[in-house]
Amino acid sequence: GTIYSINVIGKYVYDDEEYIAFTKITDNTVHAEAAQYAYGINVGHATTGLVTGNDVISVSGNYADAIQGYNVYDFDFTDNTVNVISDNMAYGIIAEGFFYIDDDDNMDWPTVKDNVIANNEITLKGKDAWAVEIVIGTKNTVEYNNITIEASNGVGVGIADCDATIIENNNIDITATQESGINNGDAVDSYTTGVKITPSNSRIKSPHENNVTSNNITIIATNDDVSAVNVTSDDNIISSNYLLSPAGRGDKAVADTGE
Repeated sequence: GTIYSINVIGKYVYDDEEYIAFTKITDNTVHAEAAQYAYGINVGHATTGLVTGNDVISVSGNYADAIQGYNVYDFDFTDNTVNVISDNMAYGIIAEGFFYIDDDDNMDWPTVKDNVIANNEITLKGKDAWAVEIVIGTKNTVEYNNITIEASNGVGVGIADCDATIIENNNIDITATQESGINNGDAVDSYTTGVKITPSNSRIKSPHENNVTSNNITIIATNDDVSAVNVTSDDNIISSNYLLSPAGRGDKAVADTGE
């Protein structure tokens, strides 16, 4: 079955003036448990909001997430304690958008912007795990989060089709057994890394001007080529991080295949 614990959704439209505004989801204790799909806190098509001070546990045999923001502008996802356990896919905090192609083949994007994900305690256990994920966004900030992952494959902070993202001062510890294959069905595939910056849709310009700085990332994994930071686009800044992974320490722990 499927469980939605807290579900606050505005109009599914392309005009943010029709979105719900001033949403506050604060100081709740949430326990979502389902055989198939467990959703903790879900908010969508919304502007200017707070999701803060919540204690969220989400458990599922297939898919579990703690906090999801869909098409959200100017939200603070802060000071939450998140624990997610799944036999398959486990997600901590997600901010996900869409892009819109009009009748003249013009594209309007992104729909996730000016959000802050900060000061959260995120613990995940699963086959494939993503602690923080942002898809189709601009000017979002991920900072001062403590992230712990135990999984076959795990991603600390993954961003796809995003620009001007600040990822700083996060502590990320991942233990990956890599016993199963990579999940390529997500915008950010599940190949283990602390921070991943990637394109996922050819219609959207390549991710750029993202800044990864002052993070502390430690990864224990089976494969020797696992990096602490993995970047597959150009014009991003990776600096002043403490990085340790099977691929090496410091600069040797960065896999940058951008041009």
